[in-house]
Amino acid sequence: MYDISQRSEAIRELQRYLRTIEGGRAEPSQVTVDGVYGDSTRRAVREQQARAGLPVTGITDRRTWDEIYLEYLAVISAVPLPLYVFPLSPDVYSILPGSGGAPVRFLKLILSELTQYYDFAPIPDSDIYDSETEAAIRYFQRINGLGETGEADIETRNRLVSEYNRIITRYSG
Repeated sequence: MYDISQRSEAIRELQRYLRTIEGGRAEPSQVTVDGVYGDSTRRAVREQQARAGLPVTGITDRRTWDEIYLEYLAVISAVPLPLYVFPLSPDVYSILPGSGGAPVRFLKLILSELTQYYDFAPIPDSDIYDSETEAAIRYFQRINGLGETGEADIETRNRLVSEYNRIITRYSG
């Protein structure tokens, strides 16, 4: 039998699996890794049960755990996962010109690393989504066949991270 801390850690592990699975489908996850088996966790478990053809109860029994774990393994071995440093709540999927903060700084860091492989102008070091950043995003979107909006939406950010991972893997030691 689990004690409270072991149960909470098992729930956090389940929540990490569910977030990874949803990320592998390019779906923003509503599951919070907090160790509490709340509504968002139950909903995600029910979705996984339905996909696996299991009884849809929202309860993680052994069969459900095993199916979720197998799906998790399939996702992590299939493709690089998006890096979850960008906003994930539904109202901020896009980073827009004029935005600021850590997500913008990280976006600019990736763009700066890609300047040696793409024809971007130098990206100023700041945490403000300025006109240079917007121009680099538009160029990246155009080159990669994405909608040229100048907004760093989830599709653009995932493509940036995938491109960064591809280049780093190819050119690192």
